[in-house]
Amino acid sequence: MNKIKFTAILVFIALSFLIFTDKNQSSSSITLKNSATILAFGDSITYGYRVSTNSSYPSQLEKKTGLRV
Repeated sequence: MNKIKFTAILVFIALSFLIFTDKNQSSSSITLKNSATILAFGDSITYGYRVSTNSSYPSQLEKKTGLRV
């Protein structure tokens, strides 16, 4: 078996394991206070390069969550 096939099989097994074990665990969610602030790390996409301020990723995240970003 060549190295590429072996790597592909390992990746498939790992992803399958993650998918099937995640379904069996209870889903957890994080509840933030209304005064919480989300800190967004990133590059030009996070900054909103070449888009209006209202269209930037942090602005959209702020609208969806209702929290300060």
